[in-house]
Amino acid sequence: MKQPELGRKVLELRQRMELTQAELAEKCNLSLRTIQRIEALEVTPRNYTVRAILSCLGYVPDELSKDSSVEDTGKRNRKKRTGRPFKYVQELFNLKHNTMKKLSVLSLFAALLFAGIFFANTSLSAQKKGMKATSESLVGVWQQIVIDHKTNTIQAYIPFLKIINSDGTYVHIQMLGGAPAFFNAAGKWKVTSDTTFLEYVEPSYGKPARTEDQTFKIEKYDFGTFMHSRFHTVGTKMEDIEEVWQKIDYYKESPKK
Repeated sequence: MKQPELGRKVLELRQRMELTQAELAEKCNLSLRTIQRIEALEVTPRNYTVRAILSCLGYVPDELSKDSSVEDTGKRNRKKRTGRPFKYVQELFNLKHNTMKKLSVLSLFAALLFAGIFFANTSLSAQKKGMKATSESLVGVWQQIVIDHKTNTIQAYIPFLKIINSDGTYVHIQMLGGAPAFFNAAGKWKVTSDTTFLEYVEPSYGKPARTEDQTFKIEKYDFGTFMHSRFHTVGTKMEDIEEVWQKIDYYKESPKK
């Protein structure tokens, strides 16, 4: 509905309901000036304003009813489109029609689903086996050493031992005169990949607990098994520290010069 018909209709309905312009404005939550300008044919208000006024006056013109009908139709169409995928799936499992074709599609879907689950389980199983093998390779007693990377020969044995236990605990001790002198650190450890593990260091000597992220590589030679380790303390800016450890059956001391 457009001007001037709209203005005359608002005036007619307002007077029929014995409302003042101020009362109508308050009832529609609009300004008095808006009602005055509409009835004076000065403005053509927006559709939602028209709807609000005519609704307050108890009047629904034919064109607004049509708009509502169109709006409802749109909602129904959207609902139909939303429900289509479910309808297709439901129809796929209805084997009364096109039975062989539907069975072929369902068989292909089942095969793809099974293959996906199989490969996912295989990958997960391989990952678990790899991490288990990594854990087993770390368990044992390790002594820190100084190695000449050019000749791959041991230059010195450092009096530090790291004992990694299979129950997920470890101890780092310092030796003195061939016997344990004191604990440097102790805590728990956990493999996170085939090249990394975490050490959860328990508080000692007034120091706070910390987590050390270890990146390592184990190499086996005829003259021993060695672990090249690089670690940094999580949550700090401390640079990576590189260490070399040898897996041992007994403690070794560097010869005195």
